[in-house]
Parts: sequence; C-alpha cells; structure tokens
Amino acid sequence: MLTYRISDWTEDPIHIVDHELYDLVHAIKNSDIPTRSYKGVDVYHLTDSESRMLCIRDTQHEHEDFIELIYVRSGSGIASIDGQQYMIQKGDIMFVYPHQAHANLPMPSLCVTNCLLATALVRRRSALFEPCIGQNGTLTFPTIQHLSADTMLQTEQLLDRIAKEANGHLPYYHEAVLYAMNELLLLLKRHEQCSPGRGVQRSLAATLDFIQAHLDTVTLAEAAAIGSYNPTYFSRLFRNEVGANFTEYVNKLRIHKAIMLLLSTDLPIEEISLNVGFKSKIHFYDVFRKYTGATPGAIRRSKTEPPTAPQLPPL
Repeated sequence: MLTYRISDWTEDPIHIVDHELYDLVHAIKNSDIPTRSYKGVDVYHLTDSESRMLCIRDTQHEHEDFIELIYVRSGSGIASIDGQQYMIQKGDIMFVYPHQAHANLPMPSLCVTNCLLATALVRRRSALFEPCIGQNGTLTFPTIQHLSADTMLQTEQLLDRIAKEANGHLPYYHEAVLYAMNELLLLLKRHEQCSPGRGVQRSLAATLDFIQAHLDTVTLAEAAAIGSYNPTYFSRLFRNEVGANFTEYVNKLRIHKAIMLLLSTDLPIEEISLNVGFKSKIHFYDVFRKYTGATPGAIRRSKTEPPTAPQLPPL
C-alpha cells in the first residue's frame, strides 16, 4: 500500500486542489472490471461488490504526516476508509487522518476538492482553531459530515479562497491561507455542534447538482422534475430542507459565480450578468448589491474578496 507525505505534493503546510476523480481509476488496468465512457474517459462502473473491492484493494493508500479534507463538489461515489464504505454525494465532507487506509471510487461526474493539512501545523495548536483539536493533537471531526445547503456554499467559497491565495503566492499568502483555513474549521465545527444529524436531505443531492450545472437557465419546475416532485410541493420541501427558498438559493449561487468571473476575467459586466442567468442588468445589480453590499464594478476594481454575504436563514 502506498504511503504519502505532504512533501510529495507541496512545501506549504496547507495545500488544496480540485479534480475529477479519474486519476484513481486510471491507476488500475484490469479489463475484467466493467467500465463506461464518460466525457471520453473510462470510468469504473462499480455495479457489484467484487469489482468494488478489487478497486479498493488496488487504489487504497495512506498518509504519514497530513490530514486530508475531501469535499464533494458534484456527483457521487464510494469512499472506503479503514475498511468502512460510505456512499458520498455533493455536500459531503470527509476527514481522513494519518495512517488510515482509504480510497475514493468515482461514479460518473464525481468531482472533489482535496485540502491537505500538515499534522505539524495542527500540533502547534495556536495556529489553528483550537476547539477543533483534541488532546491527542489531531482534529476531532467525524469521518463524514453531510453539510446543510448554506454551509455547503460557505465551504465552497472558503475552499476557493484558500486555493486562490495558495496559488497566487502574493505577499503574506501563508497568513491569508491560514486565516481562511481557520474560518473553515470554525464553520464546520459550528455545523457539527449546531446541526447534529441534520443537513441537506440526501435525496436532494441530485437536484442541487442539476441546479449547479444549469445555473444560468434553471427554473423551479425543472429542478422539481429531477426528483419527480410537484413544483408547489417541491418549493416547500426545498425551503424546509435547504433553509432558503429556491430563488434565494439560485441567486446566491449566481452572485458567487459572478464574483469569480469579475475577479478572474475581463468580461464586460453585462456579459457576466447574462452568463450567470440574469436577463436584466438592473436586476443583476440589485441582487448583487443585496448579497455583497457593493456594485460589480467596485468588486472588480478592488480585486479583493467581497464583503461577506448575508447568512441564509439558519437550518
């Protein structure tokens, strides 16, 4: 079984990467395992336990000196950690600790963000959010959490911020990464303690994936149809489970995407407005100001992180 050190990936104590889980799939060359093509890539179609266990055996590995946070951005798959298998979907976050044998096995479209956190940094205690560190000098989070919708959005924003700082290497980027990491740990610890056993209803995971993939055009009726719901019933269900109505949730996603485009491209603001799903520039400006407290032009000129958006209603 392979053992990795954080130095195999980075010289920094915190490292982050987004990827679709095809690399593990390609590590196995066994024609006996049924496969299917997805986006031109052969992805293992884990239809039976024998194939699944063969994949796990040949792809599992462990870490020596870092903790890995695995956040599922889209799709679904199977995670195997110390012999225990978990079905994972969008909005799940897993903590893999040193010397735990594990493998993540993709179904089509599984995409995750991996965040590597050096154990030396955790043992310093004063560097990280201390209530999340146990007496044994490691994090105290459970293996897997199913995040609420608002916590999902905040988690993705923080992971994006960490990645941007880590890859940008601007002055004081180490401090900026550490600051954002502490925000993430505080968010997850708060979710763990304030929402025990709660989170997005897992049957809505496919709907949330659909919304993300069709953000510029998605309608309530289309989203309801994913779960074969009546639109009126779906609207109530969505509000109860997500903590925001459908329009609020979609608008917040659209504004987040608009911010990323403002900061990373030179596209005209009107074009960005259309790209994220607003047919009216005036409506775009109104919604943008509601969630950020600023105009799109001000965000672009600042080239900094926008003010924190208002919280969605608590779950």
